[in-house]
Amino acid sequence: MLVKDTIISYNKLLIEAAKTGDAEPLKDILIQREREKLDHWIASWHDSKVYMDSRLEGIKFKNIAISGNTANAITSEDWIYEYRDLETGQSVLPVSSTHYEMEYILQRANKEDKKWVITGINIKAEKSEKITK
Repeated sequence: MLVKDTIISYNKLLIEAAKTGDAEPLKDILIQREREKLDHWIASWHDSKVYMDSRLEGIKFKNIAISGNTANAITSEDWIYEYRDLETGQSVLPVSSTHYEMEYILQRANKEDKKWVITGINIKAEKSEKITK
């Protein structure tokens, strides 16, 4: 799996994990430390009886640098977020649009290994605005 494919898969699985509360499907592409942080973040919303309904509107890969068994990718991402009641599905917060500049750090076991695993995720820049309907 290419670096790009790993990051795209991560974001798709993240969307589902935020809805269901289950980050287990991320275990093959996200190291345990990062999964635990994600679990706590999702649990904090679910404990409040809310889930995040999100949509990745666009992702651009600005730079991918591979050195041996490590890779660093910089992306520009546009997301739409809506927080909904777990029981009714009704919106509980205004819909928002967020633009991120992200850094993903990835690693593989060796050069022959095609599987990349995300070992770190950093938000480099973030700008949000509410969307009025």
